[in-house]
Amino acid sequence: GLLFGIFTVSIPLILIEKGVSFKDLSILSFISSPFSFKLFTAPVLDTFYLKSLGKRKTYIVPIQYVLGLVLIYTAKDIQIYLEEMNVLGIFGIGFFSILLIAHQDIATVRN
Repeated sequence: GLLFGIFTVSIPLILIEKGVSFKDLSILSFISSPFSFKLFTAPVLDTFYLKSLGKRKTYIVPIQYVLGLVLIYTAKDIQIYLEEMNVLGIFGIGFFSILLIAHQDIATVRN
């Protein structure tokens, strides 16, 4: 929930203060779209898994590692993206982070 709020509320407010156009900000509204596609990706996650790890752990553990790496990268470079007002770079990081969170959400829901 924290990353969702950062990428959908906090960062757009910072960019508005820096003078980014609303046209550029509209791109950031698509960051939350991976949650809309959970319906299509959930059957894939339920079908393919490693039996030795189980349905949930097959996806949760790798997603946590990748998300950790994404957050380390984000912590290092987000200030540069904000100073340059690189909306597409922020969108890429935010979309990928929310995509990982949405898939983790699928993996943690009980059937």
